[in-house]
Amino acid sequence: MYRYDQSIHRWTLCPQVSLTSDDLTIPSASNMFIPERCQFLTWNILFDYYQSEFIYTNQRYEEILKTLKSFLPDVICLQEVTMKFLNLLLDELWLKENNYYIIIMGNILNSDQ
Repeated sequence: MYRYDQSIHRWTLCPQVSLTSDDLTIPSASNMFIPERCQFLTWNILFDYYQSEFIYTNQRYEEILKTLKSFLPDVICLQEVTMKFLNLLLDELWLKENNYYIIIMGNILNSDQ
């Protein structure tokens, strides 16, 4: 899991916390703020590895980012995210300013991929 650190202006890896831990120093869900309502948004970004010009990848990416920004949901779930889209997303100011956390399969933010 990553979060944007305003003090160093970069996405940083967060320490992992087990949800089944018996460690009493970790606050339980009952002690945490849980909102009465939570808005989810899910979107299949669509891999563009083949014929991206025919599926208007650049235009789609721009519109998807505008839509995500317009809703500002509590939780965003994205599928088929390419490195190109991930880089565009992580550069979005609204994502950084609204304290979003990012969960990604693997440690790709710190890799050369």
